[in-house]
Amino acid sequence: MQGTICLGGITPPATQIIQVVTSGLNQEVTVSLVGPASNPTKLSVAPASIGMAGQSAQATLAIDLADPNATWTASVFPANRTTAWLGASQFSGTGSAQVALTANGAGFEPGAYRANLVIQSSSAVPQTVNVPIMFVLGSNPSGAAVTIIASPATYSAVVSPGMVIAVFGANLANTTDTATGNSLPYSLDGVTAAVNGIATPVAYVSPTQVNIQIPYEAGAGPAVLGINNNGQIAGFQFPISSAAPGIFADASGNLSPTPIVAQGGTMSLQMVGAGQVSNSIPTGYAPTTSASTYKPLLPVSVTVGGVPAFIQSMGLAPNQFGVTQVTFTLPTSVAPGVQQVVATVGGVSSPAVNITVK
Repeated sequence: MQGTICLGGITPPATQIIQVVTSGLNQEVTVSLVGPASNPTKLSVAPASIGMAGQSAQATLAIDLADPNATWTASVFPANRTTAWLGASQFSGTGSAQVALTANGAGFEPGAYRANLVIQSSSAVPQTVNVPIMFVLGSNPSGAAVTIIASPATYSAVVSPGMVIAVFGANLANTTDTATGNSLPYSLDGVTAAVNGIATPVAYVSPTQVNIQIPYEAGAGPAVLGINNNGQIAGFQFPISSAAPGIFADASGNLSPTPIVAQGGTMSLQMVGAGQVSNSIPTGYAPTTSASTYKPLLPVSVTVGGVPAFIQSMGLAPNQFGVTQVTFTLPTSVAPGVQQVVATVGGVSSPAVNITVK
């Protein structure tokens, strides 16, 4: 689990005791708080992310500190058995350094694994730099590879939990097939997938494209996708956003399927990227009830021509995977003609689509 803690009324340097309560565990953690340096140095790393592949692999991370006397530390996150494959030549130092990283797959099943190497220096700006690291373990003589992922509504690489995405590449499957039924299978023609080690439902497979649903459990942050094509492993690093709204439109950018409405009338849009929902639904299942049963947890708003619209109902669309349906009333003040509709989820706005107001 990963979260954010906000502390106030504290003057660094200081220590603070934080009580961590989880199921079956009540633990106190002492945190040391260090204020910003009066004359901070600059911290940077290269590369910004690292990918390694094979049974064992090596890479080099360059840590650059402008002040040769500034100290730094490195730690692996999460610090548990899932990242035991990652090692480093040193986890602390003074001034700039070249850190040799090693990946060893002994004891791990084939797949794509992730870790974050957290570099910290209390006398630098920024004080912390996160370096996402991917390790692809397994056979790949066919050259299976992922080149890009895309939202089905915006075709961009900005995605969120629960969204069905298209994964493009080479040798991702040996056949072409589409999953049927509710729920989606976790294996289709020998193709499986995982995001951050979490098994992922597969909706469609072909040699150049695989459609999967990002698990709700994956959360937001750096992520690693692994595609297993009958034993051939391909990996890909990408970020997951808490929200990545995209409204379905036709090829001309008009709201699909009904782009025409009267002033003060009611219409619906369907979008992806609303993220987590209340009344949680298992990944891979499509709701069969009304669209108001599974509502987005993040706040949702809609504007038409820049004017806020009144939302009548919203929730996961029946018999669809990860699609949110929003029904709204057009403001009577919106002028006739072509107007832009924008949906905003958790402060993130979708690309605009067009409607015609009568």
